[in-house]
Amino acid sequence: MECKTKIEFVLQNRMAYLGTLHLIGNDWLSGVKDGAKPPTPTTCQAAIQYLQTMLCLLAPFDDKEHELDIVLGPIPSGGVTVELVVPSLALYVEFRNSGIVEIQQKKGEVWLAVMEENTHLKGVERLSKLLKRIIPTKRPI
Repeated sequence: MECKTKIEFVLQNRMAYLGTLHLIGNDWLSGVKDGAKPPTPTTCQAAIQYLQTMLCLLAPFDDKEHELDIVLGPIPSGGVTVELVVPSLALYVEFRNSGIVEIQQKKGEVWLAVMEENTHLKGVERLSKLLKRIIPTKRPI
C-alpha cells in the first residue's frame, strides 16, 4: 500500500514493527529479576488494531493539521506500550500479555487513568470510541 501522507507512513511503519516484536525472545532486557518477557503475537495484534483505527481516523487529514509523535515498544513484564501525541491529544496505552489494556490521557502535565479493560478486544473497542470522540471529524476539502 502506497503512503500518501507522513501520518500513513509513520503508522504503517509502526504496525510492521509490531508485527515482528514478539520475536525478540526472552530476557531481551538485562537486569530484570525474572527475565523480560516478549509480547505475545496476540498482544502485538491488539496494538496493531489500535494503530489501524488511528490510521483510519487521521489519514484523511493534512500532515500539518496533525503532527504525530508515536513511541512504542515492549514492556519487561510482557506486553506493548504505545504513547501517542497529536496536538489535541496525548494517550499512553499499555497492552499486557494478560489481556489487560490500561489507558491514560495527559491533561496538562498530569497523566490520568482513563480506563482499564480486561481483554484486548474490549480495550481496542473502547480506545476506538475514545479516539472518535477526541479527534475532530472534519474532512479536508
